[in-house]
Amino acid sequence: RSARRSAACRRWRRRRAPTSSSAEAAGADPFRLDGLKGLVVGIANEHSIAQGCARAFRALGAELALTYLDERARPHVAPLAAGLGADLLLPC
Repeated sequence: RSARRSAACRRWRRRRAPTSSSAEAAGADPFRLDGLKGLVVGIANEHSIAQGCARAFRALGAELALTYLDERARPHVAPLAAGLGADLLLPC
């Protein structure tokens, strides 16, 4: 069984597309999000995972829209949205 599995793995590896793209070959960053829009749902405060994701998306060039859970969270999230330059800030 393991010989059959390893033969299948070898065939699969040969069929895979090459990992380098033309953008990588040209020296461009393949992870840039310039011109794309992102929705980050559920930012609670500056310590939330969603806040870290939003920061990373913005650093890569994405335009952001953010949501928060309820009106109690808005005073904590509004300054974060302003700091990220988010176009939209809406309740969930």
